[in-house]
Amino acid sequence: MEKQSDARRHRLRIALKTLRYASEFFATQFPGAATRRHVKAARRLQNDFGRLNDAAVAERLLEDLPRPGAGGAGAVSLALGAG
Repeated sequence: MEKQSDARRHRLRIALKTLRYASEFFATQFPGAATRRHVKAARRLQNDFGRLNDAAVAERLLEDLPRPGAGGAGAVSLALGAG
């Protein structure tokens, strides 16, 4: 998972979301332990990919923040009252 590009992981996360919702929708038609395991695994994978996506977005947002000493106080310093 971690070797894939952010965009590819995001597309896979969306596909897993679709799979999970479809699995949950049809689960009543296929009761049993195997169905419950499948839905649980899809949910877990979707959550894992969601966390990876959140980390990638956070990293991009942090990269966009002004650096201290880079021509002004910067938004972070101002927000912290240090500017």
